[in-house]
Amino acid sequence: MRYKCSEVGVSAGAAANVVTVGLAGSALLVLGEGVASAEESAKDSCVECHSNADFLVTHKKLHDYYQLWKESTHALEGVSCADCHGGDPEVSDKKASHGRDVGGEDGAGSAVNFRNLPDTCGTCHDEISEGFRESDHFDHLIRKKQDKQGPSCVTCHGSLNVAVLNVNTVEEACAQCHNEEKDNHPDIPEKAEVILNRLLSIHRYYRYIGKRGDPAPEGEAC
Repeated sequence: MRYKCSEVGVSAGAAANVVTVGLAGSALLVLGEGVASAEESAKDSCVECHSNADFLVTHKKLHDYYQLWKESTHALEGVSCADCHGGDPEVSDKKASHGRDVGGEDGAGSAVNFRNLPDTCGTCHDEISEGFRESDHFDHLIRKKQDKQGPSCVTCHGSLNVAVLNVNTVEEACAQCHNEEKDNHPDIPEKAEVILNRLLSIHRYYRYIGKRGDPAPEGEAC
């Protein structure tokens, strides 16, 4: 049975207020559920566990790994542990979250084994991975005999807090392997710096052309 407001002693204005409050409450309830769902879905058991401050004493290696990842480009871009190492970040149980995918870098099936890194990193950095596969470095990396083994992605760029090499850092990075002591093409580091400098100059020139036009006189090649 329906009643008019006047029949139950409630003014139309008061009734309107009740309806407004009711709708607002419903909206807040729905919004609250949405926030809770978002928080629930954003939970990452890898991060929750590995960020444990006690690891500074009990498991220094894991503590350092987490700190490096936390400040990295990967973390800023939303790339978390499971994206590279595998496992299930949605469950809290250690054994279940690690699963069969997560293993040390020594395991041949591990995503972070040195031979598997081009595939792991290549899931995001596909064009770079394709170029790397055409290099002498890759040929040395996949050799069965681990003699004069070639570098993987992390050898030069790091693993967690990765770095893009530039003219100030490339010589030092290359010199890890290419030096007089190892008698391994010690001229490479200097050549790498020269090449990057040239590429940088070309890049700046094209940026200049893009913004201001070609400064070369009309009819003349650059």
